[in-house]
Amino acid sequence: MITYETWRQIRVLSRRKHMTFAQIAVEMHLNVRTVAKWAILPKYQPRKSAVRASVLDPFKAQVVELLDAHLQSTHRLTAFDIFRRLNKSGYSGGYTPVKEFIRQIRPKSPRGLHEQPLKTQLEANPVAPSEPEKSDAARVYSLRIEHVINPILPTVVDEVSERSVVSFADTLAAIVKLDVEPDWVREFTVLGRHTLEQLSDLIQNVLGWDGRHLYEFRIANRVHAHLIPLESDGLFVDAIGPTISCHIPIKRLGLAIEDRFAYTLHSSNRRMFRITLLEIRPSAINEVVPSLLSCQGKKLTKCGCDGSTLDSDCEIQKPTVVEPDPPRDRLRIRSISNTDASILKEWRASNNKTLWQKAVSILENRNLSIENIASKIEQTEGNVDRWIKAFNRFGLDGLKKPCAHVGVEKLGGIAGRTAVRDVKARRIFEIFHAKPSAYGINRSSWSRKAIALAYSQQHNETISERYAGHLLRQFGYAIRKARKVLTSPDPNYREKVELLLNTLQSLKPGELFFFIDELGPLRVKKYGGRALVKKNETLTYPQVQAHRGVIMMSGALSATSNQVTWIYGRAKDTLAMIDLMELLYNQYHSASKLYVTWDAASWHKSTMLVDWLDTFNATTKLLNEGPLIELVPLPTSSQFLDVIEAVFSGMKTAVVHHSDYRDVPEMKKAISRHFTERNEHFRENPRRAGKKIWEIDFFDDNENIRSGNYREW
Repeated sequence: MITYETWRQIRVLSRRKHMTFAQIAVEMHLNVRTVAKWAILPKYQPRKSAVRASVLDPFKAQVVELLDAHLQSTHRLTAFDIFRRLNKSGYSGGYTPVKEFIRQIRPKSPRGLHEQPLKTQLEANPVAPSEPEKSDAARVYSLRIEHVINPILPTVVDEVSERSVVSFADTLAAIVKLDVEPDWVREFTVLGRHTLEQLSDLIQNVLGWDGRHLYEFRIANRVHAHLIPLESDGLFVDAIGPTISCHIPIKRLGLAIEDRFAYTLHSSNRRMFRITLLEIRPSAINEVVPSLLSCQGKKLTKCGCDGSTLDSDCEIQKPTVVEPDPPRDRLRIRSISNTDASILKEWRASNNKTLWQKAVSILENRNLSIENIASKIEQTEGNVDRWIKAFNRFGLDGLKKPCAHVGVEKLGGIAGRTAVRDVKARRIFEIFHAKPSAYGINRSSWSRKAIALAYSQQHNETISERYAGHLLRQFGYAIRKARKVLTSPDPNYREKVELLLNTLQSLKPGELFFFIDELGPLRVKKYGGRALVKKNETLTYPQVQAHRGVIMMSGALSATSNQVTWIYGRAKDTLAMIDLMELLYNQYHSASKLYVTWDAASWHKSTMLVDWLDTFNATTKLLNEGPLIELVPLPTSSQFLDVIEAVFSGMKTAVVHHSDYRDVPEMKKAISRHFTERNEHFRENPRRAGKKIWEIDFFDDNENIRSGNYREW
């Protein structure tokens, strides 16, 4: 139930600002039915909710017959037994209404002692219907119609020379201020189920005219028009702007008391009327509707000028009001404007299956039956019916808004919930596979909140963030952080990798393979890192601090023996590489060849280094003493292939992270000791360096190498 302040605001917007129920609902974020319910109350008071007829009503006689048939039987028929039999007969309701009805009518005395059947007892003493079984009374709308003297509103069927574009806001304001003929008015009643087509017939009946004219209604921000197609038995009409057919019940227009709208009739000369809604109330018992409430002024003739011609006084010849004909062609499209036709043709040519189905249902309405349309688009006849009704009542907007759950039959229990869930999941996946910017959301990636917001905007139906995330998880989706990877732009990437692997796998006795890299600059200062501390203790280190020196070093890792050779230097340059090459030459003097691989740093491929290496190898061949050194360069940006990177990372974790050395010598001593202990360990426990680097099959898939894990120290 709404508060008094909300009710008061609804009344103000309805009576003073002349807003429709639909406009008030949008303004106050309420349901249209809630607005309509409280707007007609003269004072603030709680009201019982409207009750609907029970789906059990057509089957109650069958329930009584089943109970009577087993009245004297030793087998007592349970409510669930009857419920199962009703299901076979077409009952689509739940078990609880059946159980409650049987509880009301089943005798309380012991079985076998009933002398009269239940049917006879119920006829003598009928059971009072419970609250859910009472039907809501029909709504009666009281209208006042006034004749406009100087019509100024443009209509959708004007001649080309008279067409103009006027905003709906201006049109609504003009309807209120129209100049009406003084002392001329008619007041009459209609039912809420009457359509605008029937209302037009009633108005022309009140005026004493025939109903073979074009007409249109201007209501709120919509134009409901009865137009003649461009071709006989055609669909398309030449109209300015979107137009909607008049096949819509008055109760679906969202009108409130004192709302005004315009009715234009096109005969030999155009006539316009202003209609005001006076009252909305339930119909009384035996009330005749429609009926004439009052009339004032002279009768209008179709050929008169400005309504001045007089046939007779109203008191002498009172206008007659008769029941209009039933709605004609309930599932027939009245007409389609050229603007709407172009959009529907785009839908039919699109790849969106739902839009294609809706477009075919509307465009083929005059050519195919409902059954053939449903078979062609692979939809149920009920959905085709709903789309045709929605287009007739609301135009293209009716097709854009969801009609309940499109494609879901009215199922109960687990089947119904599963079908609704699948529809929501399908809609969420459609949103998820588009970018947030497509829905006006300023995000680069989806979040649960953003998906729920886009779902509400797209389908005019709210969904919680939690349920949206639940559906995504249920179908295998989860939020994951992107992993940064290294890829090589080297055009000779594959050739260099194959050379590296073939060299490594085809080492001969006396040949060694080394991974070489530099480390530094390492500043001597206090570092952060992981450490074992008490549960509530927090480790800190200053972000800005003066260092106590810098360490630069180069290292070489033997692929076969897992031994590390290291040297400290002053910079990362060619001289440091030459010093490391000479150290490896002296350390492994008995080997026949040393293969060396390193990354594509500038000093690794400098002219000075290449010339030195050529001279060094020439001297070695000349003296025939010591190993030759051969380079196997790595591709650009492929540090993940250099195994010594992992060795340096392990060293930093062990002796650099969470450290605070006093000076450079102390830090060098810790680093050297770490490598010495590591070399001793692998001498005692021989193992090759690296793991995946030795698996040829792993490198057959080029993408596995190109997407190596990237990790910053």
